[in-house]
Amino acid sequence: MSTTFAARLNRLFDTVYPPGRGPHTSAEVIAALKAEGITMSAP
Repeated sequence: MSTTFAARLNRLFDTVYPPGRGPHTSAEVIAALKAEGITMSAP
């Protein structure tokens, strides 16, 4: 597989989202992860 993990993850966020709305934003993803107690560092 020649694409990076980041590229694959971005494609996932761009194509898989709840019906009736657009793709999740990065801010929404980070907020959801924080709500679950998961922390991430900035790239």
